[in-house]
Amino acid sequence: MELNYKLKIENPSRHLLKVRIEGKRPKGANRLIFYLPRWCQGHYQGKNYDPFIRTFMAQNKTGEYLYFEKIKDAQFEICWDLSELNGDSEHFIISYQIYCHSREMDHSSIDESHAYLFGAHIFMGIVGQSLTNLKVFIEFPPLWSRINTSLEDISEKMEIFSYKACDFSELISTPIEIGCHETDGFRSKNTDHYLSQIGDAFPHGKNIKDDLKRIVDETNKMFPHIKNKKFNIINNFNSGFLAGIGLPNTTLIHLHGIKLADDKYYLKFLYKFCGTYIGSYLNHLLPGDIKNCEFYEEVHSKMLWVNEGLGQFLPGPTLFNTGVISETVFVQILENIIFDYLHNIGKKFQTLAESSQNLWTRESELSEDHHNFLVPTSLKGAIVFLFLSVSLHAKGNSLTKFLKKLTERPTLEEVEFYDLITSLTDVGIRDQLET
Repeated sequence: MELNYKLKIENPSRHLLKVRIEGKRPKGANRLIFYLPRWCQGHYQGKNYDPFIRTFMAQNKTGEYLYFEKIKDAQFEICWDLSELNGDSEHFIISYQIYCHSREMDHSSIDESHAYLFGAHIFMGIVGQSLTNLKVFIEFPPLWSRINTSLEDISEKMEIFSYKACDFSELISTPIEIGCHETDGFRSKNTDHYLSQIGDAFPHGKNIKDDLKRIVDETNKMFPHIKNKKFNIINNFNSGFLAGIGLPNTTLIHLHGIKLADDKYYLKFLYKFCGTYIGSYLNHLLPGDIKNCEFYEEVHSKMLWVNEGLGQFLPGPTLFNTGVISETVFVQILENIIFDYLHNIGKKFQTLAESSQNLWTRESELSEDHHNFLVPTSLKGAIVFLFLSVSLHAKGNSLTKFLKKLTERPTLEEVEFYDLITSLTDVGIRDQLET
């Protein structure tokens, strides 16, 4: 099923994005349920975007209204069998507005300076329908001059910005940045990397572009089987905190532009970028136990600790191999991982599988003791890969070889994962990891 999405930003100061979906209902389908996703590939924490939806409406192409009901949070059922139509009954136009004024990286934000659009926050899917060849058309204020996204550019005219996603998963996991921001880029592993800088950074004397490219080049050696047509790197210097998110073809870092001149803070920024960039590659591996889950469903996977753990452990050796950090700093990073793990009480109460499953609830249902499982999810995984790296080295193998073999697979399957470890180390560790 093919859909056209039309996005329009009229008045950025109102923080509203107008969305219009045009399509043709499948033959015999008298009802369709439209929904905003609760997760996307690479970001599995459960989200409820329902409070951000404004003025939902359904019509046919002649302007007649289609009957609809809101059946759940962020889910609307369009009912042709209950609609009184005199004209076209095959085509539909769904329109709604999304309020975009959040500093969270998995939400959208629109203000006078720029727009950051997070796909899962704005694009609705259809329950039970396979959505392919999705087109996106974007209108924004004429004073804004740049748009960056990893979606395929299919624009035929300069004044009309048009993009295409192969499927719904790609659409909702690919952010869009619009504004007058600075742009740059580089090429690595035959892939263009587009660098977007939002906001101002005080004079710092650092060569951010070269340092990021060194990290990208080193990371690409570990994942030769994963290819990106293009990659988008977004650095937002207007934030008062340091955080990052890595999606299959995009990284977003929030940081404090004033602090970049401080060497320790700059190293933390590079460490955060390295972790999110590695995470973007790992997120191409969809855990096998959720590969058939719908985006509106809760996802509970036993294997998310793999992505979390590698994202926590790999930045250290990667930065060391690039020469960004010394051996002393590298050892200190490993010590900090072990120290944080040993001093978190949650390590005693959950297995790796249980802590992975809690990735869903840790964001959407925080409780007073959520820190007991929030930290061990990544730290437990990091500890596993630290000792796995030692075991691989003892057998004449390496973690790089392990990652290459791991990413040959389209999905992350539990049995195959443990079999791969056993084949490279001659050690059966599944029972040990599940305790």
